[in-house]
Amino acid sequence: MIAYERYSSQIRQPRTVTPQFSPSPVNKVLLLPQLSKITQTPSFPLISGKRNLSMQPTKTKIETNPISNRPSECFKLSGLEDFIITRILGKGSYAIVRLAINKTSSEQFAIKSYDKTKISSTQSKKNLKTEIKILKFLDHPKIIKLYEIRETPLGAHLILEYFNGCSLEDYVKHRRKLEEYDVADIFKQILSAISYCHMLKIAHRDIKLGNILIDSHKQVKMIDFGFATHTLRRKKFSVNCGTPYYMAPEIVLKKTYDPLAADIWAMGVCLYVMLTGEEPFRGKNQKEVYRKIVMGVFTIPKNLSKGSKGLIKNLMQVDPGCRISASQALHDSWLNSYSKRQSDTKIGFDTNFLLSDTEEEVHNKQFGEYIRDNVFKENL
Repeated sequence: MIAYERYSSQIRQPRTVTPQFSPSPVNKVLLLPQLSKITQTPSFPLISGKRNLSMQPTKTKIETNPISNRPSECFKLSGLEDFIITRILGKGSYAIVRLAINKTSSEQFAIKSYDKTKISSTQSKKNLKTEIKILKFLDHPKIIKLYEIRETPLGAHLILEYFNGCSLEDYVKHRRKLEEYDVADIFKQILSAISYCHMLKIAHRDIKLGNILIDSHKQVKMIDFGFATHTLRRKKFSVNCGTPYYMAPEIVLKKTYDPLAADIWAMGVCLYVMLTGEEPFRGKNQKEVYRKIVMGVFTIPKNLSKGSKGLIKNLMQVDPGCRISASQALHDSWLNSYSKRQSDTKIGFDTNFLLSDTEEEVHNKQFGEYIRDNVFKENL
């Protein structure tokens, strides 16, 4: 699930490197060697490799758990022999996310495993490739980090940063609604990540509380970039994607739309739900909900502060051209009157990696030059 259209025809092949895991992001472009051709198996290589591996999980008895020192029964997945798979964190239509422990370092990772037999459509294959490319490209403290990609004939494993928390959706449901000072602090962290993406002309396109993780210290991480896309050429999009209750009016109307502006609308919905504990658009059926979205009909509770109401209205303008940007929202007076944390939008990824991946396509080369000249100018 990744959307970096034609950003690179191939993922860069590495030098000979031995995987090393550490708490900081490493091995962002570490890939497997060339896959041998296997008959009667799906074929849409994400990365190349020579290993004849099966994705079928084999139940195996692990003597002890390196964390608890107690016996535990785990699953062993091919291609992940250096990990102990302890439990399932979540399931989706195409992937399963599992908690894994590296046998050497005893560090925990979240491994998102895709089954190629379930990814049959061209769009779903494209989304997966794009998710990998964008996660490799992004480096922000509020966005989940991708450390390594491993591919087998029947699937692909994304070795991700493990963030010990729950979805913001479950967090809000458990508390019904949040206090304004908590919302301001949390929302500013999310805005920091989205502002960073938008600065690089990357739209998430599936922003919702379910795609944001939060821990016990109220720190957040953005996840699931499966519908993400780059918008450098100011291209309008027509693909209907995202979650219905978070869709902007222009998407509901099936018009061409600016994905960055659609992200801003979804951010407004997130803010509304955090402050009220309810969705802004409700109806007897989805048709009625869509009608209200198109008209921008929703009620803001009177007990909310004037500043929070103003930010919701600025984010949820029916006219996409009237919506404020993520960077403008970061400087909102209400948001900053509560939030004490400084937003961190520092760019920390490798410029050489970006530029080397843009050599084959002219527009990608221009994109690299744009980023180099406008974003990394002070660092070069």
